Amino acid sequence: MGINIKRASTQQLAREVARITGESMTSAIEVALAERLERLHEKDDGVSGRLALIDAIAQDSARRWPQTARSGDLSAELYDDEGIPV
Repeated sequence: MGINIKRASTQQLAREVARITGESMTSAIEVALAERLERLHEKDDGVSGRLALIDAIAQDSARRWPQTARSGDLSAELYDDEGIPV
């Protein structure tokens, strides 16, 4: 199935890339789209990786705190019975 590019600026970009690379316009467009798709997948993988790292840090941090500090009033862990910071 073919496509018809109607925007002149898009046609000019495809012509210029094809001229510089020595590719046909079809090949230039195909390579450009493949490269963009690869970058989008890499970007998504970067987000997933960061979220996994944040989750791992949160789980590790939760294990280091006493059970009483994981929910409820945290001031019990921060102050002694007389209200002095510990």
